[in-house]
Amino acid sequence: MVEKNLDFRSDTVTWPTPEMREASYKAKLGDDVYRDDPTVNELEAIGAEIFGKEAGLFVTSGTQGNAVSVLAHTQRGDEIILEERSHIYVNEVGGLAVMGQLMAAPSKARRAGCAPTTSGLPSEPTTSTTPGRASSAWRTPTTLLAA
Repeated sequence: MVEKNLDFRSDTVTWPTPEMREASYKAKLGDDVYRDDPTVNELEAIGAEIFGKEAGLFVTSGTQGNAVSVLAHTQRGDEIILEERSHIYVNEVGGLAVMGQLMAAPSKARRAGCAPTTSGLPSEPTTSTTPGRASSAWRTPTTLLAA
């Protein structure tokens, strides 16, 4: 078997190998909404075990994963602090505005690859007239950091 580098920068830059296509074709199927899909259930269990979590959640794209993560840490009307060059801010912030009624506040990292600190930023309580600053997120090559 020839080793192939996999590029996970985007959902579309790595194409499935013939073996991946065959595995998808032969996978046992079910309705994941009713927890009847054994393949998804197994994948979620493996992910949870690898990361030492109670449960896992399979999402079909990086965009969906980012949205789920940000929405889990915020409430409608919150402000999210994003590094100004982050993938979420540049490519996905419109979806978060629509789905979560979130407002983005871009921030500049001190140096490439580092998440800016939020210790000096004001934190406002959420009220009916003033949205709160509930979450900050920076996407690095391997993680989404949320505070």
